[in-house]
Amino acid sequence: MKNTPIRRYKKRLEMALDNRIVIPSTRSVMFIAVIFLLFYIFLSVVLRPKNTEADYHFIHEQGAITALSAIFMAMATGMAYAAYFIAKQRGNSDRYLWILFALAFGYLTLDELLEIHEFFGGLMNLVSGMIGMEDTGIFRNWNDVVVIAYGVVALAFFLYYLPAILRYSVLGERLAVAGVFFVIHTVIDSVSEPQTVNSVILEESAKLYCALFLALSGFSALLGVIFQGNPNR
Repeated sequence: MKNTPIRRYKKRLEMALDNRIVIPSTRSVMFIAVIFLLFYIFLSVVLRPKNTEADYHFIHEQGAITALSAIFMAMATGMAYAAYFIAKQRGNSDRYLWILFALAFGYLTLDELLEIHEFFGGLMNLVSGMIGMEDTGIFRNWNDVVVIAYGVVALAFFLYYLPAILRYSVLGERLAVAGVFFVIHTVIDSVSEPQTVNSVILEESAKLYCALFLALSGFSALLGVIFQGNPNR
């Protein structure tokens, strides 16, 4: 049978699944993190300045939700870079995957703190106004279009490197969960018009869980690289 690119890709996926690098179970870490985040979100609703709505920490960029999201993304960046550093010392070909992860997570950290996608959205809004294309269709504004573009790029990246990702146990699964929360966040953000207190809380909570699972993905990648070189794993 003809050895097409699709067949080669499928073969790489099968080989990755047959030769997965097993890491120690981190389910307890994930469980504790998920519960902690629920408690954190609850406190963010309850503990807010007087005479403010329940979504205060969710709607303001200087609020508690954005702060923790940036921390998770910074953690993911650091762990991905550590995985790259170790893989580079060992001559592991997957080191290129980890440096790409570190760069992507690092960019998202900066975006969270510096509102980069809002800047690009505002720039696109300005340009579209100059050429008479203000209409963004079903989306509320150009910011949403930029965020969706992030998702498209991330999906393409994920599919291209999926054979390498699947070599490391639970890494692909956690990235997929992060992607689900990203979709939930984006859908709520893009189609909820007008925004309500509840929609903002749900949207930002989904974004926070997305950041958490990216941090857990970075942790899984680091453990995978460490145990890949451990003959006693």
